[in-house]
This record gives sequence, structure tokens and C-alpha cells, in this order.
Amino acid sequence: ASLGVLASILGFTEADQALMIALYIAMDSFGTACNVTGDGSLALLIDKWFGGKDKSEE
Repeated sequence: ASLGVLASILGFTEADQALMIALYIAMDSFGTACNVTGDGSLALLIDKWFGGKDKSEE
């Protein structure tokens, strides 16, 4: 969807657009990994702060 903006407004050539696509593909998995890791850490903190039941107490 952003290729139209890159070409028409920012004046990117086809080679520039191909580079932007390649860079996006290369970095996308890192963003996903950061999101998953952050969600997991927040879940652990919230569980600890708001009284997640300890399994040894059951």
C-alpha cells in the first residue's frame, strides 16, 4: 500500500522501491520477536503483581 506513496509523493524509483521492500522483509521478523518477548514479559510481571496463584499452594 505504501509503494504508491513512495513513488508518487517521495519520487522513489523502482530500484529504490525494491530496496525498501527488501529492508522491510529483513527487519519484520525482528519486530515480531520484540512484540512477542515484550508481551511475555508483561504477562509475567502482571501475574506476579496481581497474585497469580502459586502452583505449589494447590
